[in-house]
Amino acid sequence: MLTERLALTVELLERIRTGVVSVGVGGRVSFANRTALVTLGRSAGSCIGVDVAEVFGGSTELRALVEALPEGAERRVEVRVRRPDRSSVDIGVTALKCAPATPQTNVILLFRDLHEARNAEAELRRVERLGALGSTVAGFAHGIRNPIAAIQGLTEAMRQDLPEGDPRHEHVSRILGQVQRIERLIAACLQFGDPRPPRMAEANVSGLVQAAVDALRSRFHEGSPRLELPRRPVFVRADAGQIAEGLIHLVENALESTGDPDRVLIRVLPETSTGRVRIDVIDDGPGIADGLLSRIFDPFFTTKPQGTGLGLTLVQALVSENQGNVSVESHPNVETTFRIELAEAGA
Repeated sequence: MLTERLALTVELLERIRTGVVSVGVGGRVSFANRTALVTLGRSAGSCIGVDVAEVFGGSTELRALVEALPEGAERRVEVRVRRPDRSSVDIGVTALKCAPATPQTNVILLFRDLHEARNAEAELRRVERLGALGSTVAGFAHGIRNPIAAIQGLTEAMRQDLPEGDPRHEHVSRILGQVQRIERLIAACLQFGDPRPPRMAEANVSGLVQAAVDALRSRFHEGSPRLELPRRPVFVRADAGQIAEGLIHLVENALESTGDPDRVLIRVLPETSTGRVRIDVIDDGPGIADGLLSRIFDPFFTTKPQGTGLGLTLVQALVSENQGNVSVESHPNVETTFRIELAEAGA
């Protein structure tokens, strides 16, 4: 029973997204979970049995903390760690002195990448702001929907009353075209401002990608997006319809950017170290200028003449509702990648 509990504890430590390092008496590392190894840029062989200062990139501050910590005490510090590949990472470390200590477990170090944590906090604040804005937008959209419907009805009646060949038919058609554009914007506002709660269930990621591609099949005159899917089924816990809808928006944008489905790649990549699944939508179109990247998910921001500016905002809202995140990386005229990250089912 004790062996089974130990195995379960180790498995849980491997899955969580916090780095966990156990330091024995004498200051040498006795255990490091997968997240710790990834964050520190090290292998287990270069950590176990090695002095804690060396494992944390020569941090004498951390070594001194481990030595001076009283029994049962807890301290938190922020340190910059130099990785073996010469890159560095800022981490927030909580040190816990075990009571009682054992030769293998004297101090426990719990830490997270501060850049990642700060990004998560910023994203949370952004989602909260979007939620407040969404309520306002939805109320506005509800308010103007009936007047717009009345304008459309009156305009269509006017067109029917015009004699055949009357040059005013062209003007009326233009009015109706603009009214339909407003109606599309209203629909997008309502969907953004009042999304339905996700119906969470296990969903095969490859099936979600295929559903998005099939939904856009009529857009492919020739060819089809290239797919790189895992050989084994990979499942996430999410609302399949909402994630597929988000993917449709991203693939549609990539198609509009390139004009050629063969220049679009959809790649699914499970990340066993983090328990996440990445879905990348990649194209080699003109890309996004550096000055626009920070605004690309903002409501009503668009570079398209006929765009609503809500497509990517809606994608972000849908993915966030499903406890995931979406990001973008663009190298103009080389490659643009929109990335959805979701928790793998069971992770």
